[in-house]
Amino acid sequence: MEIITYHKFRKNPKHYLDKVTEDFEPVTIARTNHQNAILMSAEVYHNMCENQYVLENSANREWLQESLNQAHQGQTIQHDLL
Repeated sequence: MEIITYHKFRKNPKHYLDKVTEDFEPVTIARTNHQNAILMSAEVYHNMCENQYVLENSANREWLQESLNQAHQGQTIQHDLL
């Protein structure tokens, strides 16, 4: 993750907005005497929110863990795509 100063961001915000939306890589904006901020694309943000929603539910986490265990043990079935 790239870390830039607020002043560097302010000089060319379009560059950094394009960078996070094209590369899907957040940028940290470091601020003097203030907390840092993270700039990320809406797509990355929505994906992160969806993952959090799915993983908050213990039943979903257990189902995903069981599926992962089955895959690691080779208990998979191959299907032809339609």
